[in-house]
Amino acid sequence: MGELVEGRAGSELRRRLRVAWGLRRIELHERVGQRAGRRLTTLARRRAIARAARRVPPLRRAERIPERTFARYARGGSAVRIARLLDLVPTGSRILDIGIGHGYVAGVLLRDRRPSHYCGVDLREALTDATRAMIEANDLGDRAVELVVRDIFDLDEEFWRHHDPEVVLLLEVLEHVSDPAAALRAIAAAVRPGTRILFTVPLYGRLERVWGHRSVFDRRRLERLCRQAGLVIERAEPLQSTWSLVLARAGGEPVESPRSEPDLGYTFSRVRVRPGDARPDGGIRLKMPNPRVVRLDLSLEPPGGVRRLRIQGLDDSGSPRLEWAGPPDPAKRTTYVLRPGKPDRSLTPSRGGDAEAVTWIDLSVEPEPGTELAFTVHRAAYIDARA
Repeated sequence: MGELVEGRAGSELRRRLRVAWGLRRIELHERVGQRAGRRLTTLARRRAIARAARRVPPLRRAERIPERTFARYARGGSAVRIARLLDLVPTGSRILDIGIGHGYVAGVLLRDRRPSHYCGVDLREALTDATRAMIEANDLGDRAVELVVRDIFDLDEEFWRHHDPEVVLLLEVLEHVSDPAAALRAIAAAVRPGTRILFTVPLYGRLERVWGHRSVFDRRRLERLCRQAGLVIERAEPLQSTWSLVLARAGGEPVESPRSEPDLGYTFSRVRVRPGDARPDGGIRLKMPNPRVVRLDLSLEPPGGVRRLRIQGLDDSGSPRLEWAGPPDPAKRTTYVLRPGKPDRSLTPSRGGDAEAVTWIDLSVEPEPGTELAFTVHRAAYIDARA
């Protein structure tokens, strides 16, 4: 009995050390940022891609899947993510895959892990149809598969009892959800203790130009989401300096959140652009108090007609507290992601660090002499720095 107790204690210590090191690696990637992170990991990422290409042969493409989408999954960083997924999903297990997209991951799992039961869930019938086409194109129709069109928050008790998963996958899903904490809590409460929940999300500071991404996830939030849901983290690691991967098991004691999610500090709030936001001199002013991150979708017509773009954070009195300026991106339409004191694309900060004093974001352009401009803000969003 003593050896068994010592074995359990040793296993728990190894788990804690493994998780602590993985979370530390995630934090290091966050701190160095996207450009430096990718530069510092160039060789490692290339080697990982080469290994993934050898380990995971590509599927045959079904006609329903766009060629660019298929290529993104079949090679590059996504192939590394899929190879790592295969390391962590046991052969023959019961899998619930929430957010199946066009079905590439589903096809690889069915081919290489031969689950005893597979259920794929997504919001649109077009995606379940595409997944079905991928299964048929790769001669995997003999597997035990169910495909369901449903929202993650509409999975009821009967659904969970019927599918009874051993592994729940949430791959590139939580950043699209309005309340990631509620989603994880609902899943953890519905599955049996010991069920593995594996999710991937973009590393903090990555993929934030994607307007469908509503939330960001740093190390602190990953830990808190799992703790509040009663999930015990088994593994946490960065992948390709782009994603964070977390493998957790259900059965811990959920911790009540001191405030309801989505919390301000991690979720983009949309800003409605109205005609009244324009200034008489042609600039645009938007209310974005305490901006931790600002996301702006801008177009300039003609693209080469602007000498300088300036974006300022102003306090209530109109005094500048933050500023980015420079020649605009040469593309006709561009998404900028701005953090206090940090550059983005062609814009460099000349003032930064006092985000909590900011109430307004002010945009203005300096045209080339004799140029008439059309300057448009199509979409705007920000993350509140107070949380």
